[in-house]
Amino acid sequence: MGWINPEQVNSLRRWRTQLEERYESSAPSKLSPKEEKKIKNKYQLQLDKLEEDEKKAKAELQNEKNVIKDSYSKRHDSLKEEVEEYKKYHDSVVGKARTGLASICDEIEKIDWEVNSLEHQLQGYESITFANYMKEIVNSAK
Repeated sequence: MGWINPEQVNSLRRWRTQLEERYESSAPSKLSPKEEKKIKNKYQLQLDKLEEDEKKAKAELQNEKNVIKDSYSKRHDSLKEEVEEYKKYHDSVVGKARTGLASICDEIEKIDWEVNSLEHQLQGYESITFANYMKEIVNSAK
């Protein structure tokens, strides 16, 4: 169904006004209780049918929502489990890397301490040179 343009809206309003003016004088001012009940019953049946259709439509819509929700819930749970597995794997890899790094750092500290110790020990031998050795031999031979 397409939209109607403003010109068509105005035309429909004029037509309605013309009908109201034409039949207003011949229309009864009050309906008999029998006629009123007949009209109410006629529209009550239509209202009941519409309400029933609305309930059915809402139930169908809720069922579709539930199906979609269940589908995405299962997918969400599956992805959540997958993410948890990746996190565990990541934590394991990072833990191993940290352990390896800590071991390497300990080894570097040990080697650094040994190098410093050797440098300290070698400081006592700095004065020993070939020239000093020769001087010592010459001095002791005299």
